Amino acid sequence: TVAGGDEVSSMYFPKQDTGYILAGASKILKTVNGGYHWIYQTSGTNNMLNSIFFTSADTGYIVGESGTILKTTNGGGFPVGLNDITSQSNLLNVYPNPAFDQITVETPAIQAQNQLSISNLNGEELITRPITQLKTQVDISSLPNGVYFVRLTSDKTVVTGKFIKQ
Repeated sequence: TVAGGDEVSSMYFPKQDTGYILAGASKILKTVNGGYHWIYQTSGTNNMLNSIFFTSADTGYIVGESGTILKTTNGGGFPVGLNDITSQSNLLNVYPNPAFDQITVETPAIQAQNQLSISNLNGEELITRPITQLKTQVDISSLPNGVYFVRLTSDKTVVTGKFIKQ
């Protein structure tokens, strides 16, 4: 627990002295002196935050309930909400979420040259395949647990979604 009695749900230190804690429902705390002093960071959400991970000293991700994904590119400054990328979420439905062995990707319309790709948080495309039906099942059993982005590209549009593999 941390000050105030909040339970710590996740902790990550991208550098020896710099670390982050998720506590309570939506609190983010940062230290730059190895944990002697912690500073509250603004999350911009009231959703429960579950896990934090940094790919470098400046770039970090937080995932939480209801598909919440937060990103920072400046070492803990105000997170950039990745929820914005699903503003066209009615055009792409990915379920179940979280998923275990397979996901279903559903779209209301199929256009010529539809291509589905699944990428990890580093932007590496791990699965690509053409889409020819409104509802497509994709085997994700070979993917490690984590957060993934789904991108459906046609000759005229790009629609994105996300899911968590457990």
